[in-house]
Amino acid sequence: MTDLLNKDYTEKLFRREYAKLLSVTAKLFGPYQINLAEDAVQDTLITALQNWRIQGIPDHPTAWLIKVARNKSIDIIRKQKRFSLKDESLSHLLTSEYTLTTTVNEIITDKYIDDDLLRMMFICCHPELSTESQLCLILQTLCGFSVSEIAKALVSSYESIEKKLYRAKKTWRDLKLSLEWPEANQIQSRMNAVLTAIYLLGNEGYHSTHHASLTRPDLLQESLRLNSLLISHSITNLPEVHALNALILFMNARYPGRINQDGTFVNLKNQDRSTWDTSLIEEGNKSLERAMQTKSITRFHLEAVIAQIHANSTSYIDTDWTSICTLYDTLNDLYPNHVIAINRAIAMSEKGDVLNAYTELKSIEKNSSNHPPYLLYPALADVCQKLNLKEEAIINYTSALTKSKSEIERKYFKDKISFLSMQT
Repeated sequence: MTDLLNKDYTEKLFRREYAKLLSVTAKLFGPYQINLAEDAVQDTLITALQNWRIQGIPDHPTAWLIKVARNKSIDIIRKQKRFSLKDESLSHLLTSEYTLTTTVNEIITDKYIDDDLLRMMFICCHPELSTESQLCLILQTLCGFSVSEIAKALVSSYESIEKKLYRAKKTWRDLKLSLEWPEANQIQSRMNAVLTAIYLLGNEGYHSTHHASLTRPDLLQESLRLNSLLISHSITNLPEVHALNALILFMNARYPGRINQDGTFVNLKNQDRSTWDTSLIEEGNKSLERAMQTKSITRFHLEAVIAQIHANSTSYIDTDWTSICTLYDTLNDLYPNHVIAINRAIAMSEKGDVLNAYTELKSIEKNSSNHPPYLLYPALADVCQKLNLKEEAIINYTSALTKSKSEIERKYFKDKISFLSMQT
């Protein structure tokens, strides 16, 4: 057993194990009774936290947690006055004390965890649910996001996400869904929501919007893990899955360069590219090559190619900003949204078209006055600085400062404000 209970380690472990536990217990209770599975998992993790503080973390945490989850599930079934499942023959086995323990032990097992996780992914993306509800469910059940983390990842309010999760789970109850693979013709239609959730998880790892750290390698690793589950199954081993895999690999390769040894943020122009992981870049190149063996190009293909250009550029000066602009033009045409438009304007500025970039960003600011994306402020501040609009740059860096939760990033903005203030 591990002697010490490290907070960071257990946080990462619990996030990873939560999805596994929920998927295997959902086999017992059914997604339509997901609240019972959630109760069993939460009780299991609380028990783990209490025991591990005294006994240390076991050598095989998953097996330990599965064993406790079985006992918690048995306790929940015994407390239910009326317990029913979609499969009535199974319900009978669970209401009899002679067969209860044996049946639960057979159902809640770690033998088929990967398959259970994949099934849960597609249950979360049931066509009766809205796209955002699908994303909320995946981020909560498979990625271990809290309601507040989901709200920030989807740029929404806590109350809105809470309502979406409640309504989505009510739909599961109304449909009495079981943990089964969808029909073959439904796999493709649900795939985009699954990939988008993994994509959001990877983005949160590369640039955290609400954590003290600017980067969260654990979330990047988790996004790779979930995506690898899709690659490992013949039904879901699709070109767009490889495209997303490449994108996340490129992010994993580059994130070490974003923070100096003294803990300060380093922008792309000043990053030491020798800190980038060349083995991951090569792996990303191979994954993108596999992704391109298709006639259907998705947003994940386009974003992966942009990330590939950055990852394979030997220096900032050598970066092909013209190609990046063209790719963002295509992205903006196919999937128009403010975040893509902002990134497009940043690329325009980097290739030297600063004035048009400023015009584009001001237009975005005007059209998104109620909920402007966080990325707008530092992007606009940087362009204003290039145009020698120092006071406007300070205003936008100040807005970015108030929005950021990362102390590393906040210090970067403070330094920018101090530097510009001395020049005005």
